[in-house]
Amino acid sequence: MTSPANLAAAAASKSPIGSLGACPLRQTHVQLLPLRYGLVEKPLDPSAELKLPYALTTRPLGIRMLRDGWLYVIDSVTGHLHEYQVLDGLVSALLHKGAKVDSDQRTPIEERPALVFSRRSTLHVTFAEVQWTAAKCAQVLDSRDEREHFMQAVDLGPVHCQTGGEHLLTVAQGKQWLAEIATVLVRQAQATQERSDLQAESPDAVLLPTVHVSDAPAHEREPYLWEQPRRFREAHIGEFLGRV
Repeated sequence: MTSPANLAAAAASKSPIGSLGACPLRQTHVQLLPLRYGLVEKPLDPSAELKLPYALTTRPLGIRMLRDGWLYVIDSVTGHLHEYQVLDGLVSALLHKGAKVDSDQRTPIEERPALVFSRRSTLHVTFAEVQWTAAKCAQVLDSRDEREHFMQAVDLGPVHCQTGGEHLLTVAQGKQWLAEIATVLVRQAQATQERSDLQAESPDAVLLPTVHVSDAPAHEREPYLWEQPRRFREAHIGEFLGRV
């Protein structure tokens, strides 16, 4: 589902405004679309509006899509460890779900899984670029101290449908701050503002399409050129909401 029409349809709200199902506060479970903290360009610095775990001096810390690898979630309600594979920034498969991991080799048991958890849960979450062994899974399953050391605790109880929560964003916040989605929107907004400023300076002038001239080669004007290895790709919110 990569055509513009399909992505737009996926991004459209699935619940009418004002319906009882529209607010997650009325639901016993929530569905999560995992993202990560990462370096962003200055226009997408969310520190003035979002609570971030720490600040950096080189570039702003912001919101990015996941890297390729494995996502691990332990649910406090069930005690189960969920292991997901991540490809191209999205969760592609569920590899394991249970209170015990017996084998070092796990293969997909569900494609494009939905990450749905009880709002009574506190989740312990972490990402790994290399798949964990059974011994590593047992380490965090068997020890609270190890879970808290290697994984991020996320309490789903206080989540709010308008303001999100600690380490939790609403869909609107994701659209605004996720770099892979918002970069194009920020550039479009900047171009619109420049055109408005020119119109205000010369209200009677006929404005032609703006042509930006730069001495830098085209590839050097690409967003996130400084990122090595390159992980940035333009994305559409429908890629995420198509899984809801």
